[in-house]
Amino acid sequence: MIRIVVALFAFAVLLCAWIIYDPFSGQPAERLEAEAPAPIAAPTPTDEFVDRLGEAIEVTRNVPEVAPTQPVMREITRTFVEPTIRVDDRTLSETTAGVLAGLGLDVRNPAQASVDDPMAQMTVGVLSGIRAVIGETEATLTEPTALQVLVIQALRDGQTDAAIDAAVNEAALAGDVAVPDVMITSDGRVDTSVLLASIIAEARVAAGEARPPASSESVGGDGVEVRVVQTVEETQQYRFYTVSAGDSLGSIAIKFYGDASYYNVIFDANRAILSSPDRIRSGQRLVIPNAS
Repeated sequence: MIRIVVALFAFAVLLCAWIIYDPFSGQPAERLEAEAPAPIAAPTPTDEFVDRLGEAIEVTRNVPEVAPTQPVMREITRTFVEPTIRVDDRTLSETTAGVLAGLGLDVRNPAQASVDDPMAQMTVGVLSGIRAVIGETEATLTEPTALQVLVIQALRDGQTDAAIDAAVNEAALAGDVAVPDVMITSDGRVDTSVLLASIIAEARVAAGEARPPASSESVGGDGVEVRVVQTVEETQQYRFYTVSAGDSLGSIAIKFYGDASYYNVIFDANRAILSSPDRIRSGQRLVIPNAS
């Protein structure tokens, strides 16, 4: 028993000595420290490197920001408004009267164009051949509009119909002039030929010629449809016209009646589909009544 106690005591003494003094306790740390590579010193930047780095940063700051393509396109689509032509409160007759009043007898006489060929004539040439053009008409004359001033000056300068048409349309699309509603075409332009034809017709009347009656002859061509209805008492003829690009109510009146001033006859017969004379659209089928 004594030997067992002595042996346990001896074992305890040895264990305490081992704990207090471990000959290998510092070796792993010391070995790792010895095997670890020496730290690398950071290089000192040169002046050239610092300058190049500054330039790179400055270039990055000055790059303009580019807006995304899709949102920009949506904004353009949303804000775009198709240009429209302003409508004048004055009628075609009032506009014509103002132009004639402004012209008086002060119309140049260029090389006389053929009056018998309306496609080739210059309006100013026709007016020059009418010696008795007067400066007053039955219509009430007021301060001339921008459209009247433009046309008066163009006629005095001897410009051709095509040049006048181009000038009027350019001014109308820019919003500088307003035009009678009967002159606006189905594709949103100004039918200047209606005004020029009205000027010639009224000038001839002012010169003493009788106003010709509305044509009652049948008109053919594209878009024209004629139907004959036979009843017991009478035979009635109905005419229809399908509007095409470039038509105006004034030009249709000239086509069927020979005078733009009859446009109201067509307008009144088609109020169910026309809210105003400038609302004419391609593809509309208009009733063309006989002028009374």
